Amino acid sequence: MQALVPVLAPLDCQLTVVDPRREWLDRLPRARNIRFIQVDEPKELVPKMPEHAFLLCLTKGHASDRPVLQQRWRSFTRVPRCRPNARRCSCSGVGTRTTLKALVLPRS
Repeated sequence: MQALVPVLAPLDCQLTVVDPRREWLDRLPRARNIRFIQVDEPKELVPKMPEHAFLLCLTKGHASDRPVLQQRWRSFTRVPRCRPNARRCSCSGVGTRTTLKALVLPRS
């Protein structure tokens, strides 16, 4: 994230960086379009995300990212898909929801 924040900051977008470690957040560069939130359980913020927001989950490992991704999956009312006629896409938009579900949700 330390390398990514300076790259994303100049873009015309709003960034929210969430981490349970205050000292880590304090080391990141500041910009007018970046908001920093320190929270013990990042998954708690997922329901407050706008539906159109993108989620980039960079964590210490699966134990940290899986709860966030599971929460986001549950809040989807629609899943982004490739356009079937996209020039460089070979997936034709088929199976996107199934693929995401397999990646994010544990098997029952």
